[in-house]
Formats: sequence, structure tokens, C-alpha cells
Amino acid sequence: MMMLLMLTSSLLAASAGPQTLGDAASAATREQRDRSSVVALTDEDLADSRPWEITPQGYQIYASIHRDLRTLFTQRPALRLELSDASRGVTSLLEMTPVLKNEPRVSAVLDAHHVTPREFLRMDQAVLTATYWMRRDTPARLRRQLVLMANIRFMREHDRLVREAGARSSFGSLWFDELRFITQP
Repeated sequence: MMMLLMLTSSLLAASAGPQTLGDAASAATREQRDRSSVVALTDEDLADSRPWEITPQGYQIYASIHRDLRTLFTQRPALRLELSDASRGVTSLLEMTPVLKNEPRVSAVLDAHHVTPREFLRMDQAVLTATYWMRRDTPARLRRQLVLMANIRFMREHDRLVREAGARSSFGSLWFDELRFITQP
């Protein structure tokens, strides 16, 4: 198979004919221009623009984190109030990343699950939004967001898993007025 590919590529190169010096220069210029217009994106760059996609395994991790956080908040009610107060001053959940990162007890819970504060907040945003829209008529603008629709479908179709995991009912224990963090049309 490899030999066939090499033979094919050499035949194509031979059939292209001789290339003039001007053609080679313009091809090199085109190639350089194409390379300079390429934007190198990392997973972290794309993470903010695309919601976290809920999967059964991911939801189990998310629910475990919520159970551990509820236990922590039961043991330290002042911590829950501190996080709620901090959430009042932000417009998106991702803005809470430094707050969670700087809180050693919350960071310890997230580290135990191998999740960064940013990843957890993306998870929370996705579940919060999907839970809100799962029982409502989703506006057309939101229906064009495939990951959001997949998350809503997940929450509808995996109701038993969601109920048994118990994470859905804990939103109020984390953020003050969480309805303002829901993705709206």
C-alpha cells in the first residue's frame, strides 16, 4: 500500500511538468502567506467558546464533585456564603475561576477529582443551562448550538442517572441567583 502511494505521488509530480523560476517564487509566496494567516488555537482557547458536552462518565464526575462540595459546605457554611457573595460580582461563571482557585478547600475537592476550577465551572455552566432548558421550549437561536442541544437531550434522556447522582438539586447550594448564569437567546 505504501509503495502504491509513493508511486502515485511520484507520477503526479512528474506529470505536473517543469516549473519556471517565477512559478516557484509565486508558489513559495502563496505558501508563506497561507502559513502566516493560520491561527494556532489550543484546546484552552476553544474551551471558552464551546460548552462542555455532558456524557454519562462526565456527569458522574460532576455529580461526585457536587456531593463533595455539599459536604464541605455543610461542614463550613461560611464558605458557601463567601462563594455566593463572590458570585454576585461576576457576569459569567468562568469569572469565578480565580475565586475557586484561591480557595484551598474547594481546590482540594477539585484536585481530588482531577478537575481544574475552570473545567468545573464549564461543567456547572453546561449542566445548569441544560437543566433550565430541558423542560422549556428552546428558542430557535439556542437550537443552532449543537452541544447545547445535545446537553439538553442528555438531561432529558438520562433523567434516572441525573436523579440518582443528585447533582441537579444542588445548584442553589453553590451560586447566588444561578438563573442569571443560564445561556439565554
